[in-house]
Amino acid sequence: GPYLAALAALTVLPASQAARDHLPLMILAVLLFGLGVFSSWSRTHRAQKAESAALLQAQTRLEQAEAAMADRAAMAAIVSHELRTPVSAILAGAHVIRHGDRPDQTPETADLIIDAGRLMTSMLNDLLDHSKIEARGMSLEERDFDLTALVADTARFWRPQAEGKGLSFRVSGMDDGPLWLRGDPFRLRQILNNLLSNAFKFTAQGVVALEAAMEPAPGGRRRIRLVVRDQGAGISAEAMERLFTPFAQGSSEVARTYGGTGLGLTVSRELARLMGGELTAVSDHGAGAAFTLDLVLASGEPVETAEGYDAPAPAMARRMRVLAVDDHEINRRTLSLVLQPLDVDLALAVDGHEALKRLADQAFDVVLMDVNMPGIDG
Repeated sequence: GPYLAALAALTVLPASQAARDHLPLMILAVLLFGLGVFSSWSRTHRAQKAESAALLQAQTRLEQAEAAMADRAAMAAIVSHELRTPVSAILAGAHVIRHGDRPDQTPETADLIIDAGRLMTSMLNDLLDHSKIEARGMSLEERDFDLTALVADTARFWRPQAEGKGLSFRVSGMDDGPLWLRGDPFRLRQILNNLLSNAFKFTAQGVVALEAAMEPAPGGRRRIRLVVRDQGAGISAEAMERLFTPFAQGSSEVARTYGGTGLGLTVSRELARLMGGELTAVSDHGAGAAFTLDLVLASGEPVETAEGYDAPAPAMARRMRVLAVDDHEINRRTLSLVLQPLDVDLALAVDGHEALKRLADQAFDVVLMDVNMPGIDG
């Protein structure tokens, strides 16, 4: 605007013929001056804009880093708290067995140790699966399996839990005989176990149901829908928003009452998505909840199951020679305890160097090798 006004003024100023002759040069000078000012302003504006963008990006990264640190701190706190209970049970049970004051309590104490160990294993498996999924390192199997048999085996596993709590456990939709599909039966069973575990955990009385439905899908595939329903307290709208958030519980009361890392549903949903499906939930607070797993799987071919596992072991001409290699003393002692009932001739090595020396001196039938060891790894 000011430059145009200046140009207009120049054109109307009374001047001599010489001045009028220099008017184009004067206009050009003003234009060049304006262009220089605009260029300088443009560079300054771009620099300020870039600086603002950089500051915003740095602030965003700082907030993300702080959130990640908070998540890790929450994870460490939750996992430490949850592991303390089974570890305490294992230590207490081991002390009871070691002192041997109450031999009649030994079977009960051993059961306590086994249950605590299984609880720890379950939590650690959830952590490992969550880490694999975050790192995009989770891989799925592709094999033929019978969905009817999988559902029946899963139901058989959970019926004692239902009977122990006085609950009714209903399974429906799998009455048409074998249904052979192709996918990852281990991960599918893991999802069902997570859903049923929550259903039995949060249902004090009433019914837990596992419902299955199938229908054809394009390409000769099958659309599978598995629904787990419970008659528990239900899930509030606020809790539903963070239901699939890692390390999050429905409420502080739920965390205090039932414990857990809050990873089961997160891992289950991510596994469902890796399979190309989805896991969803609906609930009315106070009226139970329903979790639905939708999958589309390819049809599979029937596979003959191996039989004869109960046949007696063949007679050995000599004791089997086993070499166990592990740099951790506790692992070596654990291997010794596990192999002791098998009556093997066991040798131990603390690292790869010692293992090679033993192998050079003697032939072994089996080598149990740790992978991660100092020096020479597995």
